[in-house]
Amino acid sequence: MLKTKYLSVPDAFEQLTGSRPNPTTCWRWAKDSGLETWMIGGRRRTTIEAVQQFIESRTLDAKLKARAPKPSEAASDAKDELARRLGKKSNPAS
Repeated sequence: MLKTKYLSVPDAFEQLTGSRPNPTTCWRWAKDSGLETWMIGGRRRTTIEAVQQFIESRTLDAKLKARAPKPSEAASDAKDELARRLGKKSNPAS
């Protein structure tokens, strides 16, 4: 039977990535960003597998955001033109 090894969040990240994140960052990831953790003996624990899944999901999110279409230059020009026209209408002295 395979035993799951539960580690502190910083220890799990360090074993997987070689870098040890700040404990406050780890708490934020567990609380707000979907890192799977468990309370064991009054301490927050996670697994290497949970950290790996967390990193993969965050990497995918970042890639999707990078690919999101940016407003085209034409749309920006249209907004500028609309603002210019509205500005002229609101100022009858021009």
